[in-house]
Amino acid sequence: MRRVICPLFLVLSMVFLVGASEAVIREYVVSFDTSNPPDNEYPGGRGPDQLIVYTQEFGSRTGTNEWGIEAVVEEGKVVQLGGNDHEIPSEGYVLSAHGQARVYLSALAKEGREVHVDFDNKELTITYNPLDRLNSYRQDLSRLQEYREQREDHYGWFEMFSQRRQERSISRAIDSLEKKIVNNPERAFGSEFIHIGSKLDEAWEKVKE
Repeated sequence: MRRVICPLFLVLSMVFLVGASEAVIREYVVSFDTSNPPDNEYPGGRGPDQLIVYTQEFGSRTGTNEWGIEAVVEEGKVVQLGGNDHEIPSEGYVLSAHGQARVYLSALAKEGREVHVDFDNKELTITYNPLDRLNSYRQDLSRLQEYREQREDHYGWFEMFSQRRQERSISRAIDSLEKKIVNNPERAFGSEFIHIGSKLDEAWEKVKE
């Protein structure tokens, strides 16, 4: 286990764990200001640069204004990131951030990531396996190939050749990035994820023309 102290005021630490299956787990421990704030000086009680946790004890909605961002968490996972004044789920909570805290919440609370709240210590633990994102790309590529095979009669030989070549290129890029992540668990590889996602979007656009 390797612990790296992050200089950001909001993020207390990042822990990188490499398991026997070579799956790289990233764990972010994040401080928050309070939960279910009683202060109504600001809409929803969310003040400048604050990160707030709202549960149903607060009410049905967070009541926040548009100057922030929120992550809806249900059954321990982020199901939505974006917007404000969200409905608070019965089996979960809403993370709401403003100002500087908004930047960090946007970066960390991506959809699908696991979240645990320690109300006593006012800490969030956000867990992320970057290989899960690659697996979702593989699933999307598989759906693309199935869709293309069902419509092969609609394309000419050259179009089919070009499409298959692009699919193989995407597959190789996914495999290559997986090796890089395992060998360099501290790197984020954000631009490479974006590149693969863009290539998948382009391939879908072409096959649907």
